[in-house]
Formats: sequence, structure tokens, C-alpha cells
Amino acid sequence: MDRLAVSARRPGFALLVAETTVLVGCAFGFPVGPGVRSERGLQEGIQRLTGCARFMLLTQVVAHHHAQYRDIGRRLQQRLLADRHAALGVVLLGPADRPGQAAFESWGRRNCGEMVGLPGRGAPCLLVLFRESGPVLVPRVARPGRA
Repeated sequence: MDRLAVSARRPGFALLVAETTVLVGCAFGFPVGPGVRSERGLQEGIQRLTGCARFMLLTQVVAHHHAQYRDIGRRLQQRLLADRHAALGVVLLGPADRPGQAAFESWGRRNCGEMVGLPGRGAPCLLVLFRESGPVLVPRVARPGRA
């Protein structure tokens, strides 16, 4: 709930919810690009790695753990990128969050290694997801390392 409250205050905040008779999943985040002062170091690092100056920073993706909804996390992320016309989605996770990294990688995220030089403790792992439709973009980093 804290991430939702902080993210909701950001310009361009987007929330996508999937439900049947119950909540199945949700994804939310906000756009980052040139001129956004609070995210400048992140924006420049992502641009160096991927060539994308504008992207969606996905601050939370929650998906129900059930075989029937197995693909919902990936679909939510892809839909959010398409709705916001973003070619790239970015997630930052703590390097010790192995279950989180495994979940995002199962949804098609590519682990680009650690992002050093960002404010805060530690160097978070950078996971990127390119939008499925539209131009095919190839990230410049082929293996995990340090950005």
C-alpha cells in the first residue's frame, strides 16, 4: 500500500487491475523520461543500457498464484506499456530478492544486472521488459553485470 500511495502522487501514474469475481492481479507505475529531475540518474542509466530515453517504471506487479491465471503478470505489464505507449518497462529489485527476480523473469523480464550510483542503500537489480507490439528493440546489455 505504501508503494501505491507514493506512486499515485507521480505525474502520469497508471494503475491496471485484472479481476473476475475477485481481484486477480494489478500493476502500477509511472513514466520516466528526460526532464524528470527526481529520476534523472535512473533515466540516464536506462538510456545508456537500452537506448530508450522514456520508459515506464513499474513500482508493483501483483498476480494471483493459480494455474488459471499463470500469465496474468506478463499480460498486465504488457497492457500497461501499450496503454501508455511505452516501448520499455523497468523494475528495480533488491539483489537479494531472488523470488521477485524469478517471478519477473518468468514474465519475460530481462535481468540487466545491478544499477549502481542510484540514491539509497545497495545497488538494485534492473529488470527490463520490451513491449511486444511495435518496433523490436534490442537492449545493448546481453548479460547481467553492472550499469
